[in-house]
Amino acid sequence: MLKRFVVRLFLAAAFASAVAAISIVFRYPDAYRPEIWAVAAAALAVIPAALATWSTQRMLELEEDASAPFPYPSFDSRSRSQLLQLRIENHGKGIARNVYLEWKDAPSVRDGGPPPFLTAETPVPILLPGRDASYFVDGARDFVKKHDYADFSGKVHFQDIAGRAHSHPFVLPTSHLKDGLSYDDEISLTHRELQKLPDALEKISKTIEKVGGR
Repeated sequence: MLKRFVVRLFLAAAFASAVAAISIVFRYPDAYRPEIWAVAAAALAVIPAALATWSTQRMLELEEDASAPFPYPSFDSRSRSQLLQLRIENHGKGIARNVYLEWKDAPSVRDGGPPPFLTAETPVPILLPGRDASYFVDGARDFVKKHDYADFSGKVHFQDIAGRAHSHPFVLPTSHLKDGLSYDDEISLTHRELQKLPDALEKISKTIEKVGGR
């Protein structure tokens, strides 16, 4: 961000200097002199050059933002039955390094106190685009009973692949945990029921062995 500010500052200064030079030239008593008109022509050339460079700089910034990492946290109560996880996912297209959260309003986890993970001392070393890391927070129902409707906020801190530091704010509401559906489909229930098959098959196998041994 500092680099962008410096580039924009120099472009704005060049534009302002060119406009000021033209204004001074045309107010000069001897404006008809050739050297004065040369200064005016040079200043006029600076203005479109500054505007073109500004547009190019803006396009480069947009391309840079499009390929930048963007880690963002969320509460996940759907992936694991009856468990609430804090998940940090890289939604950007670049690699994020040393990702951690700085809480302004922190939730309390199962053991009490703020989350002991994703701190400046225990960051995620590297988070590839589209990948995530998850951490146990509490039982989903216990967490809702404890916090009801609440908004937790803070900042995500991380570095890009070049080692430049970045940060952006985040907000984690709990309203969807209290009012939303636990699952959008029956896939989780199906998986849970399928996990019972080995035990059922083992019981059937033992029953067959007993019947065959008689």
